Amino acid sequence: MLPYPQSFKTVDVQREVEKVRDARKRIRLESSALSSIDMNSVQGGAARARGLPSICAYTLHDVGEGAPCCTFSPDLTLMAAGFSESYIRLWSLKNEKLKGLRNDFSLSSVKDSGSLSKIQQKEGQPESSSATAVLCILYPLT
Repeated sequence: MLPYPQSFKTVDVQREVEKVRDARKRIRLESSALSSIDMNSVQGGAARARGLPSICAYTLHDVGEGAPCCTFSPDLTLMAAGFSESYIRLWSLKNEKLKGLRNDFSLSSVKDSGSLSKIQQKEGQPESSSATAVLCILYPLT
């Protein structure tokens, strides 16, 4: 005869949920530990495999026509997704605000973080330059 499934009380369920939340807080994706390693080498791939969790999932909600492609920056701090509606969206995986650069600057004028902050925009502006769905994204984004 098969055993009956366990019946959990509300307190038991809350305790299990708290255990999962606590375990989730322990996982840290530290890209700074991998910054000095060449990721194209065999040692770099092994170091990344040891330093990162085996599974990391992201869900894109309310994607009407779909997102044919999604990719991560080499340092794992940015995620870019290309959409069927002809645009690319970029997210910071470190919960930092992303700032764009003005169009009227020259790269040689950037000497330090102060001069860089002067040419950063406060608000990003959406642009659509693709006539069809975005099917592939490669880093570095240009």
